[in-house]
Amino acid sequence: MAPFDHSQTYRVRTFRNIPHRRRLKDIVEILTRELMTRNTRELKYADFGCSNGYIANLLTQKFRFQISYGFDSDWENLQLARERYPSIRFELFDLNRPSLHSDKFDLISCFETLEHVGNLDNALHNLLNHLGPRGLLLITVPIETGFRGMTKFLIKRFVYGDSLKQLPNARTLDYVVALARSRRMSIFRDNRDGWGTHFGFDFRDIDERLQSWRVNYKAFNRFTTRFYVVTGS
Repeated sequence: MAPFDHSQTYRVRTFRNIPHRRRLKDIVEILTRELMTRNTRELKYADFGCSNGYIANLLTQKFRFQISYGFDSDWENLQLARERYPSIRFELFDLNRPSLHSDKFDLISCFETLEHVGNLDNALHNLLNHLGPRGLLLITVPIETGFRGMTKFLIKRFVYGDSLKQLPNARTLDYVVALARSRRMSIFRDNRDGWGTHFGFDFRDIDERLQSWRVNYKAFNRFTTRFYVVTGS
């Protein structure tokens, strides 16, 4: 079976795609502001978790980066990306495992990917280790906590029929209570290589690590997305 074409979540106008289309608009706006003093045609760019390359190509075309890479752990997605966008270099990369690459990038993006990794420490270290001096790292993850998380969970669970089956320790009532009490939602996740679901993801795990590692970053929420802007030293 062919992999899902993730570009549809940005191109197709449906109710479910509203957060995706809004997020892409915000991404372009934030990068335009953050890169306004840089000559983007001199920048080396990499998108980690690029899927089939739609956003990597869109940003490359808009900002005219000198060279662009797309990294993903799914070979079928990369094959499709290579066919569609031959000017971008697409390579296999598993964020869960220590990187064998030595490349440094002026701009790194990682959109809606960290919620799916199994080893958050390795994933974040990989992104930070590939960030060049004075480089910029832009991360987005979904907000699955608090009131926004509660609203999303109820819609996904009872309107779209999404299941908690990937979380063996979670029942619907327990999950709702944890959301209402602002508990750390990652308690429902066990150890595995990766996740297909957003359920059980908690952006506070990212904040906790970046703060403990003394990373220079700023974070903010827009709509249903949390953004991280990290500046390389």
